Amino acid sequence: MNILLVDPGKRYLERSENVPKVYPHIGLAYIGTVLQEEGVAVRMFDEGVTTDRFRDVLVQYSPDMVGITAMTFNILDAYRVAKVTKELTEAAVVLGGAHPSALPEKTMEECPECDIIVRGEGEYAISQIAAGTDLPKIPGIVYRTSQISTSQITSTGVPAVIKSLDDLPFPDWSLFDYSKYCTIHSEKFSKRIHLHQVSGSRGCPYTCTFCYPLHGRNFRFRSPENIADEIEYNVNKGAVHFDFTDSTATLMEDRFIKMCSLLMERGLHEVITWNFETRVDLVSKALLETARKAGATMIFFGIESGDEDILKSMKKSIDLSVVERAVKTASNAGLKVKVSFLIGHAYETENSARNTFALAEKLRRTYGVDISLNLIDIYPGTHLYSMVEQGEGGARWISGKRNNWASYYRATPMVEFDGLSAARLEELFWEFKKSLNSLPKKGFYESLEESA
Repeated sequence: MNILLVDPGKRYLERSENVPKVYPHIGLAYIGTVLQEEGVAVRMFDEGVTTDRFRDVLVQYSPDMVGITAMTFNILDAYRVAKVTKELTEAAVVLGGAHPSALPEKTMEECPECDIIVRGEGEYAISQIAAGTDLPKIPGIVYRTSQISTSQITSTGVPAVIKSLDDLPFPDWSLFDYSKYCTIHSEKFSKRIHLHQVSGSRGCPYTCTFCYPLHGRNFRFRSPENIADEIEYNVNKGAVHFDFTDSTATLMEDRFIKMCSLLMERGLHEVITWNFETRVDLVSKALLETARKAGATMIFFGIESGDEDILKSMKKSIDLSVVERAVKTASNAGLKVKVSFLIGHAYETENSARNTFALAEKLRRTYGVDISLNLIDIYPGTHLYSMVEQGEGGARWISGKRNNWASYYRATPMVEFDGLSAARLEELFWEFKKSLNSLPKKGFYESLEESA
């Protein structure tokens, strides 16, 4: 069997400005590697970094199955790829990723070319489909039961989760043409380098309103030894920098410190750099200093708001009193710090938005933090989506924005409020953005360059 795995569209992330693509899609890398180990021929097509036309690759490769990953911001590109696939081949079309997982029935309705949707984690479901397993026996998929009527679909229920992540093979990055991805100047190695991703865990136990839990709420983690093995494996293949995909990398402090210790014991801290993400209430002085000694370069905190009431409405479960302490401790440990803030959540007012800007400005002026400031996108399947549907916090959809998948840009508002119009919200956003951009920062990604 030949399978073509596709990351559709030219946009990378939900941004209005052009953002160069840093690395291949790690989810597709895992799926492709699992399929290869089972003897399936796999080819990757990343539309964001190639000049090849999808239809030309499709005809040349003649796949039996086309697997397409999609988030909300590029779901329309996924539909286009699915349509071309059916026009030119008889291949089965399988969609996966956050958006199809959140809205499987609606996705099937909007994309009649889609045969199957894989919800949640795709490694084992895709391999079972490829092996010809009866579809009703595969957990967590949605499929058409009639080739005559596209409206007849069946769901096999809740997707299965992979309990032992150590059982997964290391992603095979040779499936991709890495020369097409960004490089960055490394201060440590005084040369331009590529960046790789590593996933140390899946699932998040927190319930932030704006986040769709693709991997579930149950936190599952790889052993420190397994993570160190993967990093060493890729170092031997020439990799020198790793970005962890975990949203709460330090949730289990002992495990994180053990991983750091292993990197130092193996001498890897001398030949790599790495970045990680976590919460402001999940760090300590000892942890951050250990991470820095183990080669860490930057830490990312999702703070999201500088207003206590908005943080409560977001269900962030953090106190503003710990924010500056975490940033200061990380900075003192020698780590660069990047943080994110979102404006436009339910209950937002001009005053709460200005509180967020005030905190962002203070952190930039005092510690030089890199700041990702965005207007909030409201994703299907999230609690925030339900809040807006119910008008909670005075939020209401801007006309034409509800379920308009082309409107996910993080630079234009999706909702407005009685006391905060869409025009004023956007005006505040650009005012804050311009002011922050005028202040010096100690960033990590400024020297990113697209491949020639």
